[in-house]
Amino acid sequence: MEQDPSSFFSLKKANSWIVELKKMDDALKAKSFSGEKALILEQTHREGYVAFAECIHNQHYDIYPAYAKTWNDLKAARQEITNLEARLQKSEQAPAKPAAPDVDSLEAEVANLRLQLEQCTADKHRAEEQAKNAKTVQDRLTGELSSARKDRKELRDEAQERQELSIETKASQQAILDMHQQCAEQVIKLHTQSLHHQKIVSVIIDADGYIFRQDLLQSSEKGGWRAADELVHAVQSSLFDEDLGLDAENIMAWAFADFEKVAIHLLQHHHIAEDMQLYQFARGFNARRPLFHFDDVGFGKERADHKLKEKMRFYMQMPQCKHVFLACGHDSGYAAWLQEFASDPANKTRITLMAHPNMHKDVLKLGFRITRAADGLWDKLATKLRNKR
Repeated sequence: MEQDPSSFFSLKKANSWIVELKKMDDALKAKSFSGEKALILEQTHREGYVAFAECIHNQHYDIYPAYAKTWNDLKAARQEITNLEARLQKSEQAPAKPAAPDVDSLEAEVANLRLQLEQCTADKHRAEEQAKNAKTVQDRLTGELSSARKDRKELRDEAQERQELSIETKASQQAILDMHQQCAEQVIKLHTQSLHHQKIVSVIIDADGYIFRQDLLQSSEKGGWRAADELVHAVQSSLFDEDLGLDAENIMAWAFADFEKVAIHLLQHHHIAEDMQLYQFARGFNARRPLFHFDDVGFGKERADHKLKEKMRFYMQMPQCKHVFLACGHDSGYAAWLQEFASDPANKTRITLMAHPNMHKDVLKLGFRITRAADGLWDKLATKLRNKR
């Protein structure tokens, strides 16, 4: 028959337990085990019984004659186990003898406890120190937090003040702008009203061709003052027969020139010692009268011509401008432009040409009124400069 593995295991296990039980029995007889070992022995007996019962139940000794002797050994071991249990029970009931105290062990334990106490005390001091440091840090952080909150509040208040100040500033600026606008509108209104009742005379000069006298130019700023006064006197003399009732404050003068070109020409003919004299002369001319202007038009062909024509057109359209004096008769380029004014009798009577050392014939043919009251202002060098244009 085929062997049952589980049965074989049980018989083998039972055989091993017989050996172990014999050893335990010897130990029990020698009384070399404690109460805990006795409990283990009892548990071992119980497991041995289970193995025996399983062998008996399966009756493996009939199947395997080789195990018959093992069964007999088990049967004998069963009796020994019973005897061991009885002895174990008697051993457990016997009172245990108290162990004698070990002085060295106690001293070692006391020393260990003292060491632990010292360690605990040191840990306590360390913990207290750490707690103290933590409290200090907490106080510092609390102070810093309080300071930060205060600073944040101050910053917020400052930002709010700045915002309010910005709003107030913008409002003030707008109010100032509105005030300026109102003032400007009022000034314009008053100026317009005054212009309707005011009479003015305009003098427009092409200073590239009408060059002021040498002595005036060499006198620099003071020469500009004298030139302005002489020009006012010449205009008033020319209008003596016309009942305009004009004062010097009603005369406006505009002179246009390319300062660089004129200064070079004057230096070449030794009419000025340095180019700054021309600029200083112009500054004096401007400063002498509030309505007098001597402007540098810069380098470029016919820039002075263009400025003169635009000013002329502006004043001819202004009802308050009763008369215009033009200093441009030296250049034939103005003849065609002046023709449109000559063809209108109303405009023609409002225009007077200032004489030039070399008046161009095409301009003379137009029949405009010509005054020589300002002849003393112009230098003969003007003819030479005109020929180079």
